[in-house]
Amino acid sequence: MKELSILGLQVPITPLDTASSILEEYLKNIDPVRNSIIILPERWISDVVEVNNEKFSSIIDALCDFSREKSAALVPGSFLINGGKAIRNSSPFIVNGKVLGWQEKISPFLNERLRVSGGNKINTFDFLDLKIGIAICYDIDFPYYSRILAKEGCDLIINPALIVENFHDMWHLYVKARSIENRIGIVSVNSSTEIFSGESIASFPFPHLFGAKLNTTTASIDSILDVTFDYESIRDLRKKRLEEDPGEYIFNSMNKPQKIEGES
Repeated sequence: MKELSILGLQVPITPLDTASSILEEYLKNIDPVRNSIIILPERWISDVVEVNNEKFSSIIDALCDFSREKSAALVPGSFLINGGKAIRNSSPFIVNGKVLGWQEKISPFLNERLRVSGGNKINTFDFLDLKIGIAICYDIDFPYYSRILAKEGCDLIINPALIVENFHDMWHLYVKARSIENRIGIVSVNSSTEIFSGESIASFPFPHLFGAKLNTTTASIDSILDVTFDYESIRDLRKKRLEEDPGEYIFNSMNKPQKIEGES
């Protein structure tokens, strides 16, 4: 059995000026086991951040330091980053003190589309002997996204989220559907700010008779999502599912048909 410890921190929404102190408060209250993954919500820093902003850079540096000290991986939510030509909703993947790369949100949600440009690549990240993908909030709604990650060999999808309380039932349904249909683990972490109210969820398939079922765990508004994922047990199930339905999906970007490729 190969297991992975995962912690979801439901940090409140805060402006950049107070983000460092909020983050420090949450991190000092956890002591992750070696080789854990720690996850934060989507856009928990409310401001649009300039790409070279010193305060933001210091937060990323602090996260890298924490990752190195604890021998942990972090997906510290996502951030609205102004790179000059466009604002992107982007999430870093940090391992042992280094940012290995970023995943951009492909499908901005409703009014977010008025100022945020969507990405067009789905990346994978290596941690231990796992492959991990990141689907930022709304991207988990669409079947193609999780299927591409499954085809790329992902064991786990991390979903930094920002879901208002009235839609928690639908959000949880999407997470569980993507998880069981692809035989893939999904951890989705929401903010504890009152309008969002936490309830982060982990959904892990497990073998059952001739198929699979789900183990799900939901956090309350004032707790940490603390789960363990037995990822090895579902690899054969996922291989069989992909043989039955390999799936091919096309995504239209800028009115030009474009196939979204997974990148290792």
